[in-house]
Amino acid sequence: MTAPVSSGPLVSAIIPAYNSADTIGDAIESIRRQTYPNIEIVICNDGSTDDTAAVIGELCPEASYIEQENAGPAAARNAAAAVASGEFLATLDSDDQWTPGKIERQLAALSDNPRIGAIATNGIAVAGDRRYPWLSRGGPRLRELSVQDLLRGHRNPIAPSMLCRADVFRALGGYDCDIVCGEDLDLFCRIVASGQAFALLNEPLYVYVRGEGAITGGSITRHAWDMLRVVEKMDPRVQHDGYQSPLTPREFSEAYGERLLRLAWAHLRRGEREEAERYLQEISTLPAPGPRLRMLAGLAGRNRRLFRALFTVERRARHLELFVGRWGLIGGVRQYLAGRAD
Repeated sequence: MTAPVSSGPLVSAIIPAYNSADTIGDAIESIRRQTYPNIEIVICNDGSTDDTAAVIGELCPEASYIEQENAGPAAARNAAAAVASGEFLATLDSDDQWTPGKIERQLAALSDNPRIGAIATNGIAVAGDRRYPWLSRGGPRLRELSVQDLLRGHRNPIAPSMLCRADVFRALGGYDCDIVCGEDLDLFCRIVASGQAFALLNEPLYVYVRGEGAITGGSITRHAWDMLRVVEKMDPRVQHDGYQSPLTPREFSEAYGERLLRLAWAHLRRGEREEAERYLQEISTLPAPGPRLRMLAGLAGRNRRLFRALFTVERRARHLELFVGRWGLIGGVRQYLAGRAD
């Protein structure tokens, strides 16, 4: 579907593909089922070692197709965006799908508000035989998200939900390829910090297939470290290329300090005390750390076991809040106690 005939603006559907021969066909079909017709498909094969290339050639010969050595989904999205022709870019992972009206509804929301540089949606997460809303379903149908909202949220929109103006994406340099966990959150924050509005359309307009397996201690640490990088780029004391953080010193300190606590907690769970201590000491160097941050950092230095217990309780409380937002009070508590996917 390269450059189909339509009166509306061209949307480039960008798919990074890595060893996705078994799933990319469904992703492609979900693009073809869109009620908005003017969409081109751009696929970057990110160094696949299976039959991904052959499957794409058979199922989607009309796609703009490029290949690169394996560099991760962020780099693959950037490479596809570089050859895309559309006025808008819409990212879709090769094992996920869009619902038929996704692009049409997002474009309608954008046309009503030219301030919006990018718009994300809610979705349905699939984990084995379980299906559940990715984001809480409450609140207005359409709202703008601030950097504070994005950094404070326990669960945020993800890449398969985004429709972005191509010029906004390119002005910011696309995704940061050095961030493995949270490159989409980083881009969303930079979009807002650049002066564009980032909106959430709270409708379930994509299906996100979650990988199997529990999160390991190592991946928890990597996620916490990457989130620290995301917040670091929102430091209001630093002049960044193309954007300026809208956070106050207190807001930045709270967001950055929270990530330092999470890193310390993750290292303590693995018995890595020296690493944990290094991150805890950094809290005292923040421009305006609040009482809670100072208290928890001090507690960790005096009683690591109690710090781990309190921080674990806080994490569980945030998970419970997320579950209640998805299913309501009674349903959320039941799902949480049943140990459903988070």
